[in-house]
Amino acid sequence: MKAKNISIYGCGVVSPFATKGAEDPFASFLRDIRLGHAALTPSEAFGSSFLVGQASFEFSRYRDPIVRLANEKRYVQLQKSAGECVQFAVGATLDALSCCPGLEHALSLSRDRVATVIGTGLADLGSAFKAREELDRADFAWQAFWGRERALQALANEDPLPEGLINPQSCDDEYEAWQARRRLYRYFAQSSSKLQEFLQA
Repeated sequence: MKAKNISIYGCGVVSPFATKGAEDPFASFLRDIRLGHAALTPSEAFGSSFLVGQASFEFSRYRDPIVRLANEKRYVQLQKSAGECVQFAVGATLDALSCCPGLEHALSLSRDRVATVIGTGLADLGSAFKAREELDRADFAWQAFWGRERALQALANEDPLPEGLINPQSCDDEYEAWQARRRLYRYFAQSSSKLQEFLQA
């Protein structure tokens, strides 16, 4: 007789909505969706000129279930060594277990026959690296557009530079020179009156 596959579903979410305290993050997510609350905040890139949904997430709220299911050492290990994406996946999985009464018990009865599947794009590292490279290039172009002219002026006039900024031409390493140029452009872009006028508009 062919063995049957039994699927048990639970739902967990990592979202921009508040998950602080003991409140169930999924319930919080649904409530704010129903109320139509905005969850967008200025991004850190591109001079904060775009609004994004920053995940509101506290890994510490999952300490008790991790300690109960594994041990304190595993929680500390995940807290110190795991990146945000891994912590998001762990948190969403634990939320999925807690949202359905009896789900954890049902899984524990056949632990060796259970596969936990998390629907994410975490395995596509190639795309992640490519996206990061494209973001870096775009951010550099943005800072250069608003800050390069004043940066070159300051260098040509030999104006004293703020602490942490150096003349890119003083760098022997090409990558360090690019990073120095990037920091210089960013500094002058942030103090650009033209950029402020643009963002205000």
